[in-house]
Amino acid sequence: MCLAVPAKITKIDHPHAQAVTMGFIHRINIQLIEDATPGDHVLVRAGFAIQKINTAQYIELEDIIKSWE
Repeated sequence: MCLAVPAKITKIDHPHAQAVTMGFIHRINIQLIEDATPGDHVLVRAGFAIQKINTAQYIELEDIIKSWE
């Protein structure tokens, strides 16, 4: 099973971006996302942003992951 995690883009340096996931800052590839901008919420799988999501989805997914701790 593959798991994509929610992240928030904080800075862009094409073709990469800095993103925050559960408080951790990491570098992701954004070539698969059209018009990525700082503040966007995305799903990340294996270091690649694979889909934009809205704020409500981001919050819901982050809460689900936090409940696993």
